[in-house]
Amino acid sequence: MSCISNVRNPSQADNLELSYLPGSQNDPVKVLKKKQKQTTPEKEKILEELLVYKEELPDFAINKVLNRLSSDWNKAKIKAAWRYHKAKVSE
Repeated sequence: MSCISNVRNPSQADNLELSYLPGSQNDPVKVLKKKQKQTTPEKEKILEELLVYKEELPDFAINKVLNRLSSDWNKAKIKAAWRYHKAKVSE
């Protein structure tokens, strides 16, 4: 029985990658991992607008950006991207 058959949405299967855990050579353990999505340059440019906020990211700014990004994005993901890029810029 395949683990992919448990995926309800076929498009979710595109987001999975088969990996192997080290085990005995005769019996490797298969593990499904999510592929990390790359942020497109267009989305990066939109997210860069948030870097003017140094201490706290206001809700109105998040909502403004959220309306311009795809449905894959939510407030938590935007805040995480902002924190990541803010730390990257300060290095």
